[in-house]
Amino acid sequence: MLTQSNVPAAAVAVAMHELAAVATEAAVPILRPYLVSSQWCDAARGALETLQHPAAAAAMRQAAESTTGRPLAGLLDSLGRRRDEATVSLAARHLADADPDVAAAAARALARIANNAAIRELVGAAVDPQRPPSTPLIEALWSAADELLRRGGPLQSILPALDALGTPPRPANAIALRVRAATNSGADAVALVRTESNPAVGLAAAHLLRRGELAAPPSLSADLLADLPTPLRDALLAAVIRHRPESVDTLLLELASDSRSDLRNLALSAIGRWGRAAALPRLWELARTADSPDSDTARRSLEGFPGEAADHFLVQWLNPAGAPADIALALELLGRRAWAPAADAMVRLTGHGDPAVRVAAVSALRDVGTIADMLALLSRWSALQAPAEISAAERTLLAVIARRHGTDPAAPLIAAISNALQTAAVPARPPLLRALHRVGGPAAAAVVIGATSATDPEVRDTAARLLTEWPDIHALDWLTAVAHQKGAGPLQQLALRAALGWTAAGDRPLGEKAERLLAFEPLLATDDDRRAFLAALGQVPCAASLHKARAMLSGQLADEAAAAILSLAAHPSALPPQELRKALEEAAAAPVAPELRRSLRQRLVEISRSQP
Repeated sequence: MLTQSNVPAAAVAVAMHELAAVATEAAVPILRPYLVSSQWCDAARGALETLQHPAAAAAMRQAAESTTGRPLAGLLDSLGRRRDEATVSLAARHLADADPDVAAAAARALARIANNAAIRELVGAAVDPQRPPSTPLIEALWSAADELLRRGGPLQSILPALDALGTPPRPANAIALRVRAATNSGADAVALVRTESNPAVGLAAAHLLRRGELAAPPSLSADLLADLPTPLRDALLAAVIRHRPESVDTLLLELASDSRSDLRNLALSAIGRWGRAAALPRLWELARTADSPDSDTARRSLEGFPGEAADHFLVQWLNPAGAPADIALALELLGRRAWAPAADAMVRLTGHGDPAVRVAAVSALRDVGTIADMLALLSRWSALQAPAEISAAERTLLAVIARRHGTDPAAPLIAAISNALQTAAVPARPPLLRALHRVGGPAAAAVVIGATSATDPEVRDTAARLLTEWPDIHALDWLTAVAHQKGAGPLQQLALRAALGWTAAGDRPLGEKAERLLAFEPLLATDDDRRAFLAALGQVPCAASLHKARAMLSGQLADEAAAAILSLAAHPSALPPQELRKALEEAAAAPVAPELRRSLRQRLVEISRSQP
């Protein structure tokens, strides 16, 4: 098809795209004429570039001999990507091409081929005294060096040219090669970095150290590290810790006490990151010194210290007879590390005489405590007085309850909370009620319902509000009673809406649920109440619900009434067929949203088909 001159351009483009995926040797003579076309060169060479057959490369070389400009640059680029060694002489002729794009493509091609002949051509062009090297040519030399290194080849043929070029245009890559080359010839890499003014040297050396392509010097000192850029310092320490860990602890301790803050931070971070247990006492000393500028860094290092060495170290400071500040700090760190074996000691310290220790102990249990630990904490709830203690205890109690497994018995926990309610100070009671709300169930609901009669208004209000948000049906009787209670104010509306939802969700017979829902109708005072009422009706498929929803189509809540009818229509077997059709027709004819009307009509069609 491509050989026909009258083929539309769009069809040619499609054919080129398909050939790129399935081209064989047979496609070469078809694509050859397009290689010299400014319109189709890119597509044609794209189809041939990955074709592993000598004819493809030969066709591109032949085309390159008879074209110029962008097609020629593209062909040289493709031949370079193929590492086509027969292209060396062709590319060399174009290193000084008047078109800078062609010259750059020729240099890149030689850099990718990177055999002896290609290297000679690049080096010769670079050191030509009659023509200063262009930026693409310099970049090509460095790329060729990188290609040689990847292949494990010698750099002797190219190093003289690299040295003559001076500062390379791409510092990070080029200097990485220079450091690599210097290292391979036995030079002192750290000394090389320290004598280079270009900051990219440190980045390159750090990268090579992390990859294991550059060895750390036999010894490190604070003074040596002080003169190096930060990335290289980190990489050097990491390399020594990986390969010579026995020699690093003394250095880290020396750095951790250095007068220079950047070296101290370097050491403290390395100690924490690499888990050097020998330095734990120094970390602790700095962490517990509140006025030390390194206290926060030391604490972060202890918090992130790998393994359990730091946990075993910290737990030694949980001696009740120790300094309260030390105990509190150890608790804080163990809590952040979420070390479960310390939970028993944390529970014991919730009864410590110092309030800061008590708060730290309760907070530390947040991520490691169990329901059994919470029973012990609840037995001390009557001692909670300060807002900070109460707040910490509530956060921990709620966090542990949230982790409770479904198989964990709730009865002991509910009993412990109920007992704590009787003895706790008034400010400490609302958190207990919120904990019962998190537990849920009939027993917890009964305790909270009892709290609605408390003498303290905050306790009463908290209990009532929680019951309107109760997570299961066991508050329904209380909600129903409050919904019918005159003078209950805003609580009455909250209770009404909650009661509507749980009435519809209950397991009573459909007719009884509808009857109970309709009994709430005289209490509907606002549109929000009526919306909740219609939503509940939509969950109870029976004739009474359908009849009431139809009656409300003519009001201001036509959309909500129609949505309730649509929801009921999902259970056609529970509804009188003729009444259901009539309700759907009326809802579709009512002033409802277009999308809702389409759904109603679609449902009407479906029901008509299934119930002719």
